[in-house]
Parts: sequence; structure tokens; C-alpha cells
Amino acid sequence: MKKILITGILALMCSVWASGADEAKVSVVDRNGGKTSFEKSGVAAINFVADKVEVVDYDGNKSTFNRNDISLILLSDTESGVTLATEEGNTISVKATRDAIKITGAAPETPWRILEISGIQAMAGQCADTTCHIDITGLHAGVYILSVADKAIKFIKR
Repeated sequence: MKKILITGILALMCSVWASGADEAKVSVVDRNGGKTSFEKSGVAAINFVADKVEVVDYDGNKSTFNRNDISLILLSDTESGVTLATEEGNTISVKATRDAIKITGAAPETPWRILEISGIQAMAGQCADTTCHIDITGLHAGVYILSVADKAIKFIKR
């Protein structure tokens, strides 16, 4: 009986540990590649205050980072260089440089929008062809979201 009880407790502990291992993370990556991660379910807010970025949990505790030291803020703990989105079986690829975003594989007249992190629309348009170039030189430095068709891709303009 004791062996069954101990086995059951160990199985329960393993399942709890395994379920937490796959939880989404919010990560702040510095310029040296160091990463500070937070469980996404525990993050109440990410505040951009002057030259600082604050990650705030639900108890009000803040982790503060110098904005100039941050290379990336990852909202899904992935560091993929190219983000893929799909639209009706077609693969849409998005690549960004300092001054432009290139969308390839989109159907003609596919809508796109660039939103500030606050949700305010900064730019919008449609791809005239299967390749679309968006000039982002007019955007201020900050965190933005590119929405292509029904997919969203986060990027940082420096």
C-alpha cells in the first residue's frame, strides 16, 4: 500500500513539474546574450518608463532593466530570426532590417498594419504583389507589432 501511495505522489509531482516546464515565458535578453525569464502567467505588466523597462508581477514586485542594455524582449521565449505566418496554405515570410520590412509570399492585396506596443496604429497598407517592402524609417525607436493577414509579429525599431 505504501509503495502505491509513494508511486502516486511521485507521478503527481512529475506531472506538475512537466506541465510547468512548457509554460510560456517572457524573457529580457541583454546585449551580451544573457537572458532573464519570467513565467508569462506571473507577469502583470511590462512598463516602458523613460530609459528603463520594468517587468511587474501580480504582487507589484518589479524587475527593472536599462533600456539601452536590452537586445530583445521575447514574449514567447523564442529567438527565431524569421517568423513564419500562414495564410490559406501559402507561407508568408517576414524579414526586417534597420529601415525596412520585407514580406514575401503574401497574396496580392494582403493587408498589413504596424501597431505601437500600446495598440495605436502607426502604419497600414496592402501588399500590391507577392513581395511587399515597408519603409519604417519614419518610425521612432520602440517595440512594434506587425500584423499581416491574421498573424502578428513583434519587432524592435532602434
